Amino acid sequence: MKTMYLVEVSGQGDHWLTLVTKEVFDWICDSKTPGRKVGESSWYDTATPSKIRKGEQALCSSGSFQNDRALFAIHGDFFTSTVDLVKWVRENDVIVEDGFEGYIY
Repeated sequence: MKTMYLVEVSGQGDHWLTLVTKEVFDWICDSKTPGRKVGESSWYDTATPSKIRKGEQALCSSGSFQNDRALFAIHGDFFTSTVDLVKWVRENDVIVEDGFEGYIY
């Protein structure tokens, strides 16, 4: 069995779900803001895991940086229904260990 982590964001009529590794999940949930200079309201997160988008860095804002990370991690690779996700989890012998809920804005 493989352990993965659920990232779920919804808003503006959309509902996206994806599964990520522990490394990506821990990065999304981390309270640190690497790359941010004092007084900046937005910055490129220098701790962005390179495997997400081949070396790109997430653009984060001070009020929602964890949500910004979640949206960056999803980037076109998502399920639009819980039923489809559950079916995929069962077929691929995956355990969902934890989850993050965010917003699409």
